[in-house]
Amino acid sequence: MKKYLMTGVAAIALCAAFTSCSKNEELYNPEQIEKNAIAQVYENYNQSFIAAFGQPAANHNWGFVNYSAMARTRANEGRVIKPDMTDFPGYSNERCNSSNYRSPEGYADIVAPVTDKEREWVMAWFANNPGLTEQGLDIHNFFVQNVGNNGHTKAGYFHSTEGGKPEETTAQNYDGIYMDKLQIGGTATEADTDHTLDFNATNGFNAWNLIYYENSSALQFGYHESYGNSYEWYFKCVELEVPGSCFSDGKARKGWYVGLSYYCNKQETNEKWHVIGGDRLQYGDDWVLKIVPAEPIPSDWDLRIIAEDLNDKIDESEGDPDDSDWDFNDVVLDVKFLEGTDNVRIRVTAAGATLPIRINGEDALEVHGLYGQPTNIMINTGAAAAGYPAQAYEEKYPAAATFERTISGVDDSYGQKIKIEVQKTVNGEKKWFELEAKPGQPASKMGVMPDYTYCTERQDIRGWYSNFISWVTRQNPVFWWRNH
Repeated sequence: MKKYLMTGVAAIALCAAFTSCSKNEELYNPEQIEKNAIAQVYENYNQSFIAAFGQPAANHNWGFVNYSAMARTRANEGRVIKPDMTDFPGYSNERCNSSNYRSPEGYADIVAPVTDKEREWVMAWFANNPGLTEQGLDIHNFFVQNVGNNGHTKAGYFHSTEGGKPEETTAQNYDGIYMDKLQIGGTATEADTDHTLDFNATNGFNAWNLIYYENSSALQFGYHESYGNSYEWYFKCVELEVPGSCFSDGKARKGWYVGLSYYCNKQETNEKWHVIGGDRLQYGDDWVLKIVPAEPIPSDWDLRIIAEDLNDKIDESEGDPDDSDWDFNDVVLDVKFLEGTDNVRIRVTAAGATLPIRINGEDALEVHGLYGQPTNIMINTGAAAAGYPAQAYEEKYPAAATFERTISGVDDSYGQKIKIEVQKTVNGEKKWFELEAKPGQPASKMGVMPDYTYCTERQDIRGWYSNFISWVTRQNPVFWWRNH
């Protein structure tokens, strides 16, 4: 027993001696010292990233995916998205009473609450302009706002076939509770439209004053008529220029508006029926909506890459990653894959780093230099507003010159193989470090769609995009930047 114990102790001592020698060699081996120092830069960044956002989801692709194919797949998933849903574009905690409704940056229109004067002017316009339309707008992503109604009553007539001849009798009033279940979609059928909101809520019209339609259609507008139990499609779709007197800034605004005309024809068992609408059937003033297109402005680019420059966030923030500069704007690139070639077109949109950053391993493609500026200049990231000294920023620049490079496999990797490097000083020597996006590991570069709005200086990405952490840790939702 002692023999084996002595042998074990001797073996441990011998291993310790060899290990000690090995460690000593590393301590004085310049090549190993450099490798360790380089590894430590990545390790510091990774630890800081995890402390700030959590452990990345296994096999995370960091947004380097085929967004075009994803969009095609989602095209058959028409959805009605309401303000309390987390993927509502421009979602606000104040919901439909918010004063800052807007579509995501880069979209065609701004969504603002309908003002009282706008409502009054538009309702009056529909009340005085007859004529219905056969179809609405050929768009697929749009906001629907509730403008108003005509007082919740509908004037109609009671008709009788007694005596073999329809005879008009006393005018009746019918409560608007029969006009309900707003339907919007591709054709004038219940099957091809979606139930958007209800007109006949207890407060006279549904509390949802703003709805978002995704991958749908705005060609047809209708409602369910519950008294006669039918779906009706009497509407007028028109673009109006609302005068500036209806808005606080005095500026006129154009907008698309849809007015619905209420109609009902109910035949009863005693061969009497109600026809509601009468001579007002040509006027779309019974229920008026505002339609705000949310189509992305067509882009010449397939991808946007955002990146951090590997600064040690923990050291910078004295151990508190919540105080770090997690803005992912140290370089922002727009990318176009050139079909049938190994060429990729690249444009530098912003450079928030104050360290040298180059593309494709080429010193001539240092991002600040493409703007003709030294590396201590922050470009197009709002550094002035963030309080940086004048010598450390430039207020605004146009995008840097576009250039093309041949990079094999970039299209297959959806841009992940585009090489981006930052220069840092290690043990007194300047070294280039590649920004990485390894599956399931902390990333220093990420891919997003071209409509992504990058953060300004000192703006934490978690503050701008509340779904970012969920995307990091669970890789969901895919379009995390749509919740800004």
